[in-house]
Amino acid sequence: MLPDAHRFRRVSRTHWPLPISVVLVLSLSTLSVEAQQFLCEPPRAPHKLELCSPLAMQLATRSVPDGLEISWNAPPREQTSYLSPLQAMVWQDANGDTLEQGATVPGIAITGTYLGVVDQRIEIAITQIGVDDTVGVLGVDPVRVAWSSIFQPRDDPNEILEFQLDGASVDAPLQFVIEGTGAADTTVVPGVRIIFSSGQLVRKGSSAVFDVEDFDGFHVWRWLSDPTQTPLVVGTYSKVRGFFDPETAPRPSDAWPNATPFSGTYTLLDRFVFDGNVYHYAITTFDQGFRPETGEPASAGPFDSLPWDPACECMPGAPSASDPGPTVLRVEYRRVSVKSMQWSKVKGLYRE
Repeated sequence: MLPDAHRFRRVSRTHWPLPISVVLVLSLSTLSVEAQQFLCEPPRAPHKLELCSPLAMQLATRSVPDGLEISWNAPPREQTSYLSPLQAMVWQDANGDTLEQGATVPGIAITGTYLGVVDQRIEIAITQIGVDDTVGVLGVDPVRVAWSSIFQPRDDPNEILEFQLDGASVDAPLQFVIEGTGAADTTVVPGVRIIFSSGQLVRKGSSAVFDVEDFDGFHVWRWLSDPTQTPLVVGTYSKVRGFFDPETAPRPSDAWPNATPFSGTYTLLDRFVFDGNVYHYAITTFDQGFRPETGEPASAGPFDSLPWDPACECMPGAPSASDPGPTVLRVEYRRVSVKSMQWSKVKGLYRE
């Protein structure tokens, strides 16, 4: 777990059985220009993220002088990230009735796809209406709305985080821009927009929140020749750690070439393979959940996508050696030498 200033979330665990789905995604990755598929499962209550594993048919392997490379596409962000509606903290509706805490606030929509990697709770608050009014109408009265990420520290406490609403800015998707930075979008809530609907009555002092989440990272699992045995994790990449401290994100540290928290394709170099041996690999996404009330992880340890088994909190062996499952890839490793490969000046890669 990171220090308090760098808290991050991850997804939980409940019990089987749950329905699963195979998601079809069109991708233009470095792997190939073809349909990429993932094995996904619905969120496990009370957690909200859908976790996906790439199918074995979509994993690309390549023998290089240092070992075996396994590459795959990241799952689609619009499916695996989470964006909640705006929820009342202290809010009154047009009739002056106080909304129940957690109820969806009418007339203000949160839209888009969260493109960040840190789980957050974003708060908005009505700080000024007109010169000094208590009640106003969006699109009629000038309204100032402050916003902040509750659990994330600010680099500059003097930064202005607010929306100044008038007739021109209501009914339009607004970016969470930090005033004075010139950024078209911020690294605080990238990809997310907020729409204040005209005609909506608002009261000074009202506040509400919404939550954004993303999965933490990837585990690479390896079996030897018998996939029915218990596998080992041979590689871990944490997108959250990569965001705050890139050197701590990959494990092993030299096994994830060019990986960043925002990569579309990831590659693990497995150096501990031997010529002629058979190996089996599977990639899972993992998380630890997010408690939006405190900013803490929802569970003590990581929870993985299928075929992870929440009953034993482990990665099980395959049902059979002949049919290891849709996410497990069989690889017969053959060692190559530098002399047997060419250097591609165009891509800067070895090729056989």
